Amino acid sequence: MCNINPLGDRMNYLDVLRGLSMLMVIYCHVRLFSFKLSPESTPISTFFNAVMVHMFFFISGYLAYKKGRQWSVTIYGKEVFNKAVMLLIPTVVFWAILVYFQLYPWGFPAGFWFTEVLFEMFFIYFTIAYLMNKCNPLAEDIVLIGLCMLMFVFSFKMTSIPFSSNLCLYQLGNYFGAFLLGLLCKKYNDLFVRFISNKWLLTLTIIIPLASLFLIYGPVKLPVTGLAWEMVRLINGMTLSVAIFALFRNNADYWNRIGRLQKYAIFIGRRTLDLYMIHYFFLPTLPILGNYFSNSQNYTIEFIVVATLTMVIVGCSLAVSAFLRTSPILARYLFGVSSKSSTPAS
Repeated sequence: MCNINPLGDRMNYLDVLRGLSMLMVIYCHVRLFSFKLSPESTPISTFFNAVMVHMFFFISGYLAYKKGRQWSVTIYGKEVFNKAVMLLIPTVVFWAILVYFQLYPWGFPAGFWFTEVLFEMFFIYFTIAYLMNKCNPLAEDIVLIGLCMLMFVFSFKMTSIPFSSNLCLYQLGNYFGAFLLGLLCKKYNDLFVRFISNKWLLTLTIIIPLASLFLIYGPVKLPVTGLAWEMVRLINGMTLSVAIFALFRNNADYWNRIGRLQKYAIFIGRRTLDLYMIHYFFLPTLPILGNYFSNSQNYTIEFIVVATLTMVIVGCSLAVSAFLRTSPILARYLFGVSSKSSTPAS
């Protein structure tokens, strides 16, 4: 099942980062849905929640930019269509299955909001890039940054728009900044590499978010609410994403080696959409254990139990994924696998 060549033409450390993000997501879902624990009740879960979604959007934005892409009506339509097939069809199908079996009483898209929001981000970027294809590249950046700031500031107001919950406008406004940051880092890659190669700047990207998390969730419990809280959360998520990205990029050679850890880490990273869609079906309900963890506050035992259950769910999800992928049609429309590849299109 794990037929992965670490020495392929992909940037393996990006696959590993995506896999790490998905493991954090499933870990936090196990705590939330299985054990009914507060997302920020332990230092580990607080850190995971601060970075996991932002890092995934950051990587998606980083991969979205293609240097030298010549936009036309045909290319624009093809890109939008491919992303719709890859992200929206799986979202609708798996949400419908969950609702049909009454596993979760969710309105659309609920737990699958990430893929819908990711499509919306791609759609916004593709549309602006196409419309401003003949303009100065800097003008395109200004428009994207301006739009990002407007969506972020008015993200609370978006909840009053009809069907805003179905369109996930609140999440779009809150996370588009991470996607755009990744896109701009790839677009100005030389400048970005110089930034993450500077030990002082890199140190700041680590210290600032960690200090912020300590002040908010530590003994001080700094009261931060409303738009200020959303801004702090966005800054923390983006700076931690850059710091973790730098760690893996600076050790990219390690992930290009042929070893068991590298092979399985890359494999998980290339099955993130599968894991995201399938793992909800394997989340057990264990509130008694959750009460024990909440009362005992033994973070070590909790981490071991949650991490073990996370890996079991990952294994079960990958097994189902491998079975469904035996059909090229199911692989295409459930997991966005193109006919020329065994992995979802980036």
